Amino acid sequence: INVKIMGKATNLSVTMPYLRNALINAPLASGGDYLQQWQGKRKDRPALIVAAGPSLNKQLPLLAQNQDLFTIIAVDTVWPILKTHGIVPDAILALDPESVPSWPRNAIDESTAFCVDIGCGSKLLWSNDQNHLLTCANLAVYKILKELGVEVSLLSTGGSVATSAFALAERLEANPIVFIGQDLALTGGKDHADGYLHPYDAG
Repeated sequence: INVKIMGKATNLSVTMPYLRNALINAPLASGGDYLQQWQGKRKDRPALIVAAGPSLNKQLPLLAQNQDLFTIIAVDTVWPILKTHGIVPDAILALDPESVPSWPRNAIDESTAFCVDIGCGSKLLWSNDQNHLLTCANLAVYKILKELGVEVSLLSTGGSVATSAFALAERLEANPIVFIGQDLALTGGKDHADGYLHPYDAG
């Protein structure tokens, strides 16, 4: 495998959509370090990073009953499931450049931070008019935006919204940090928790 060529191809396929979206989304960025307000804000408070894996099903009743004891950081696609169970996350994170919202317009609770990578799909980012916490995981896009006078906060990622959520939990100085529904497996023959909007087809 020619790793250098593969890396360039990956960079092009990822960076260009992110940059295109970032320029569309730039008017929502008012400047400043959006994440500074989160630095140490929930120090030594447990944080739950909630994804939509099938193991989430068994955790939902306990989570709904005890949600006030934790900082709940949810990936964007898990919102409908949490909503059904009356769980209000402290933050919703989105990263994918082709993301579409899993909620009706402006349906995210007023107390929830809408932590979105500026390179996300514009349909998702413009679906909610409040509590934007704009970040950027792509260093090249971050530098281009900075040259244009658009300031967003760098938030590291491992290429997954769950790893971005972990980076946010670290900023909060949360302790411990616990992952829920991050199965990465077909648990009990299911690909996602009940109520997930985009289950896999049989193929």
